[in-house]
Amino acid sequence: MTELSVEKDNITSLLLNEDDIPGAKLTTPVEQCTINALKPWLSCRGRKVGGKREELVIRINDYIKNGLDKDLVDPDGGINIAKKRLSLGLAEEIDPEVDENFPTLGFSSGIPGVPMITNSNVWKYPY
Repeated sequence: MTELSVEKDNITSLLLNEDDIPGAKLTTPVEQCTINALKPWLSCRGRKVGGKREELVIRINDYIKNGLDKDLVDPDGGINIAKKRLSLGLAEEIDPEVDENFPTLGFSSGIPGVPMITNSNVWKYPY
């Protein structure tokens, strides 16, 4: 479910759903999930992720029972909301400019021409 709040052709808010954020949806019952599945679920809701597995299961069940499981936040600092804006056509993907003056000749991968420097070379010359 995508919800938009539009005001004079400006989008003021865009709500994410569980499909937009990796880790926001549990694929198995809470009691059978590993701690690696429970922590992202809590993180996607802006909740505390610390504690033992049993504590996380109790915390998640409490959130679900009280209806707090629908309150989603973007745990990645806006990356998921930017992806959703792109998928809805609300933003343009910007390609970086390529500098045509960037040198292309005389370069190779690796460092075959660099001389070997040992510890004695470092201490040989004063600084």
